Amino acid sequence: MTQPAPSPIRPGFLTAAGGALLVFGAVQGLIGVLFVVLGVVFSNADTLPDWVLTDPTGGAGVPRLLLIGTGVMVYAVIQMLTAVAVLRGSRPWAQLAGIAFALVGAGLCMWAMLPRSDAPSVNVVFLPLVVAFGLIALALAMGGAWLRGEAADVDQEMLDPMGR
Repeated sequence: MTQPAPSPIRPGFLTAAGGALLVFGAVQGLIGVLFVVLGVVFSNADTLPDWVLTDPTGGAGVPRLLLIGTGVMVYAVIQMLTAVAVLRGSRPWAQLAGIAFALVGAGLCMWAMLPRSDAPSVNVVFLPLVVAFGLIALALAMGGAWLRGEAADVDQEMLDPMGR
């Protein structure tokens, strides 16, 4: 009786990349929820107490807050679904989507680091996020064989190089 081939073990760097994408997606989703809540609160500015600072434009920014918040939430949900697909494995599209999310995240963080007229120095607060997103993209690029389901033989050879 032949035994079924053992499933390949997921590399640790792919687990870390999928987990990081999942955590970053959850944080982005919470930021989106915050934007939507602020948009709803400021849409009813007449009911707010006097001590709350309201929008001086009379609520003109409310639709923008709601649109940005909804967009961020949709982006975050898709990123978290991609992270789950990376963690489950055998999803070739998850590699490309995860790399795309990591590169977009790194690009947005680099854009946030650019000097502005009101703050001429470079904002280095986002530098760790740029590095983290770069490492996620690198890990997903290196783990492509496992995500495509082609790593069964390679993983078994790595686990037992003597063939025992």
